[in-house]
Amino acid sequence: MAGYRRIKNAVAAEDGEASIIVGQEGLKVPSAVANLAAGPSAKRGDGRNARLAPNKEEKLTAGQVTKLTGVPASKLRHYEGMGLLTPECTGIGVSNNRRLYGVQDLERLQAVLTLAEYEFGLSEIKQILDDESIDLYGAIARKLEELKRKEARLRALILFAKFVDMTDDADLIQGLACGPASLDGFADLARTLPAYEQAMQRLDAYSEEEAALALKRVAAVIDALVLLDEVEGFAGVKAAMDAFFSWWSEFVAPAEELGYLGFWAIFEDHSLVAEYVETIGGAGDAATVQMLAFFVMLARFLRVNGALICEIAQLADSDVVAAIDLAYDLIAAAGIAWLGTKGTREVPGDTLAALCFSLLVFADRALEDEWLRAYLGLEGAISCDGEALASTLRVIDVMCGE
Repeated sequence: MAGYRRIKNAVAAEDGEASIIVGQEGLKVPSAVANLAAGPSAKRGDGRNARLAPNKEEKLTAGQVTKLTGVPASKLRHYEGMGLLTPECTGIGVSNNRRLYGVQDLERLQAVLTLAEYEFGLSEIKQILDDESIDLYGAIARKLEELKRKEARLRALILFAKFVDMTDDADLIQGLACGPASLDGFADLARTLPAYEQAMQRLDAYSEEEAALALKRVAAVIDALVLLDEVEGFAGVKAAMDAFFSWWSEFVAPAEELGYLGFWAIFEDHSLVAEYVETIGGAGDAATVQMLAFFVMLARFLRVNGALICEIAQLADSDVVAAIDLAYDLIAAAGIAWLGTKGTREVPGDTLAALCFSLLVFADRALEDEWLRAYLGLEGAISCDGEALASTLRVIDVMCGE
């Protein structure tokens, strides 16, 4: 933004160069553009558009404009070639031909730089500035919505990279491309359960009309999830995820019966919901929903079971038998988080212990990551820390080896 702000704020040039002031004279910049350029303090529609007025008869050379704005001469020529700027020339075909920029050119340059900062393409900018019939406020509103989605996509990429890293995929590139293979491997457990088969059959039984009506009911929730609203943060994600699982329980299968791995397996294996998510959001947003569901599950598990983890950790060195007795409760809680109430009853105890161990490992990695810990709201919100998790992991490891 430095270029157009230098244009807006410059009061006088040095060494006798043309004076540039912000005043009420000169060619009007479209008000929506001026408000953008003026920054947060500008009031929409207050009439105080940014004005650029060299002394009436004075003009600036390309070098002087570059010095004032920081815009390279090559870029000024590029803008001229596209018809965005039309500086006066002192003489076509002569050796001392120079381009001279007056107030209209500078105000036009300000508008170009302002709109470019908001990621309008140069062709779009030319059309906006040249065609008075264009709804400029509407164009800016649409661009801001586009930028909001782009920002959400960048946040999702950061989160997804951390998601893949913490689940420790051997092939990082493959994990980033397709999601954590480790979780899909865990989900094979859910694929063996009757509840999974029943849910898949239920999805297959819907007619196109029934499916379309059901999916339409969850469209706004999906939109909230893929936008990852920075204002509401993870609290907003949890609220949207809860609303999504409420719908999922009605339309697919009760979420508490299937757990996270049941959800993952169905989401992976039946395209209906995943494809609809990407229709609402975009390519890759189905994986975003799977990732957010994981983080919500993990954060909730830590909040609910943090005190139990601490209690096991305190007994780990002094009374291993008592620690193991408590650990059975933790393993049951982890089993429900992973496989739901039904799945937990159908999986062997050693498998549940291994799943609990993995969940604690993922939790430990989340707590080690300062950014992720803050994003998930775990700082000060749970009673256990990395040391307690490490002690509890030792107890679970003993149980897995028995």
